[in-house]
Amino acid sequence: MKKIEKKHLIYILISITVLIAAIFTYKYVNNKKYEEEKNIAESLYINEKYEEAIGVYESILKKYKNKEEIMKELIDTYYMTNKMDAAQSYIEKLSNKNESYSGEDRIVMSKLLNGEVQEAKSKGEELLSKAKNKELLRVMPLVYMCNNDYEKAEEMLGEFEKVVTNSNDHVDLFNMYIVTGKDKEKSYELLLQAFKKDKNNYRIYDALAQNTTYNFDKTVEELEKLTQSNPNELGYKVFLLKAYSTSIDYEDICENLLENIKKEKLEDFDIRFLEASILLQSKKEEKVKSGIELLNKAIEEEKYVDRAYNALSWFYVKEDENKAMEYYEESIKANLDYVDNYGALKYELMMASGLEKGGEEEFRRAMVLDPYNYSLIMKIGQYYKSFNNFEKAIDLYKLSECMLPKDLAVKEKISQLYLDDRQAYLNKITNASSDEEKEEYKKQLKNIDDNIIEKLHQCIDISDEKDKYYRTIGTLHITNRNYEEALKNYNKAYELNVTDVKNINNLGAYYISINAEMEKALKYLESAKEFAEKEKDKSVKQIVNENYKKIKELEKEYYLAKHKEVLTIPDFKYFY
Repeated sequence: MKKIEKKHLIYILISITVLIAAIFTYKYVNNKKYEEEKNIAESLYINEKYEEAIGVYESILKKYKNKEEIMKELIDTYYMTNKMDAAQSYIEKLSNKNESYSGEDRIVMSKLLNGEVQEAKSKGEELLSKAKNKELLRVMPLVYMCNNDYEKAEEMLGEFEKVVTNSNDHVDLFNMYIVTGKDKEKSYELLLQAFKKDKNNYRIYDALAQNTTYNFDKTVEELEKLTQSNPNELGYKVFLLKAYSTSIDYEDICENLLENIKKEKLEDFDIRFLEASILLQSKKEEKVKSGIELLNKAIEEEKYVDRAYNALSWFYVKEDENKAMEYYEESIKANLDYVDNYGALKYELMMASGLEKGGEEEFRRAMVLDPYNYSLIMKIGQYYKSFNNFEKAIDLYKLSECMLPKDLAVKEKISQLYLDDRQAYLNKITNASSDEEKEEYKKQLKNIDDNIIEKLHQCIDISDEKDKYYRTIGTLHITNRNYEEALKNYNKAYELNVTDVKNINNLGAYYISINAEMEKALKYLESAKEFAEKEKDKSVKQIVNENYKKIKELEKEYYLAKHKEVLTIPDFKYFY
């Protein structure tokens, strides 16, 4: 009896062993298949085949339920392709179970990027009423800025500040402080905290680069003061080095700063990337080679390879487009969340390739990963302008304007984009296929003109050179037959700058075209011709000379005309 029991026991043990082996084998094979399918989806994503990637991600989720990392990638890919409705179910699942990522910020950011600023606010407030998600708190200050509620934006900034923990959070907070104009010294303290938490966080250096590019002298001056008052603080010295390295004119200063920093205990700080960025800008070939060697060494050692590939792509972008694209793809493979790859670098690669269409998906991802990167947003706006998509370009520049409400250059750019859009609508009116279509285009044109005038008045409020804005407003009133308003604005422009040839020309053109006052018109157009002699812009000189020629011919007809004879006044050109 005991022998039989022993035999049964052996059989049971063998069965259990086989079953366990089978379970482990199944799990191994299953995990292997999962990884293979995930790699296929990521490969499609990296090669910018987003629709196909979505198909594979969806297929994976049917087989492997509740895979959070796949849900996350699906949400991001749907967001990039502007299909947030399709991502809704995954966002709801993640918001209930994952505190670090839910994708709710993508919903709000998508509305902002689509120009739906009020809807972004309403949706953001609705989501915040359920739970104060960190990602959502990060984008809400921007949402309120875009709704001109800067007080509420600061309140949201304070809420985000309460949940800041890691290096990236501190970088975001630094960017928020910069765009809201809060305490500058405190903002650098926040960046210093980001540095202490992770000295190799590339976003620290990207934030510094943006700030320095926007206002080099001021940023360098602020950092010089901080390094002098905090001589033992490594972070401020590194920040100053990064600031100077954004310009090719300070190679010697950069080298001296670099040598001094190298003498300190760098511990977990990899200085090679800053050193390489300085070397790659050098005009000396041996230094450039050294910079490339430093980056290749980092790749060999598998240290921050995403940054190394990104830096190499930047270096080759204007010399070898294929090499640049190869390194760009390698950087994305190494880190799907490296912001610069989707933003500034992608933009430069597209410019280098002759502005082939595409890139919208990458740009959308860059903007949710780094929502306060106003310089990137303006670059993307410029990209859309290249394809005459003025409405999209205007929406993006307005997003930057939310962060830079007193920046004259941004407001001027928006005005110019509206003027470009205006010309596009004039062409549409000319080519309209029906009277109904023509009338619809005219309504839209009137809205564009109203927007231009509103934006130009904002420029007048903050500019020292106000005459050019009054002149443009005057010309817009001419096109809309608001002649009294046109003359008021032309007179204001002339009073502010009596030597500007465009201001003088427009008054002359007005007095002959609208008022038929020969003597006044002749006085202004003769004066415009005199000033045009010193004008460097050939197109301006040509228009003034043409107007002068027309009025001199009209003058002859005027004095030779018989009593009551009607003269035809030719078209005179106005400047915006």
